[in-house]
Amino acid sequence: MRLHALVSALAIAAACGPAPSQPSSSEPVVPASPADAAKPASPVTPAPVVDPAPPVDPAPPATPTPAAEPVAPSADAPAAKSGAPVTMKVKFPTDQLASLDVVFSADGKDVKIEVYGVDGLTVTKPKTAPALGVRAGETVAIAVEFTAPADRDSNLAVRVSGMFAGTKQSRVQSFTVRAKEPAAKQPSEPPVTDKQGRKLKVMTPKPK
Repeated sequence: MRLHALVSALAIAAACGPAPSQPSSSEPVVPASPADAAKPASPVTPAPVVDPAPPVDPAPPATPTPAAEPVAPSADAPAAKSGAPVTMKVKFPTDQLASLDVVFSADGKDVKIEVYGVDGLTVTKPKTAPALGVRAGETVAIAVEFTAPADRDSNLAVRVSGMFAGTKQSRVQSFTVRAKEPAAKQPSEPPVTDKQGRKLKVMTPKPK
């Protein structure tokens, strides 16, 4: 009977499997605290809201600048080119006369020749030649009378103006008139001295 009971017990134990293992006493398991489980998660701080920038007033439309009115050329306006196509030559036969030659290298019309003095020189005649038309290669000769200061240099100026190639042009040129050379002084007689070298005053007898 005892053997039969022991065999039955072993068969029951084998059928039930191994007994569950017990936790080690050296590593106790700490259950979670109910307070921690019930504690809510930390709230997320929302980002600050930035106020939108105020609207920028649109710039006023630019006021158009009025176009400058064209200026009509004046009769005395400066020449558009460097100068009139002329060459001037002068000779001084005397100290009061100038022989002026104006040579033109292009055709021109309404050409005027003016002669005037500078630095004390005075033109007596002619001061202005009448307006005329000229051809390329033509030479206009003018005899100019003047008076010049004797103690310093002066200048005789010539201005030629007119229409050349449809453009008003002019050229000015001056010629130096040298001062008159002073008259040569007569050599003076050597002074009269006595034996000691002292100067003696010579008395000229007056006529009776």
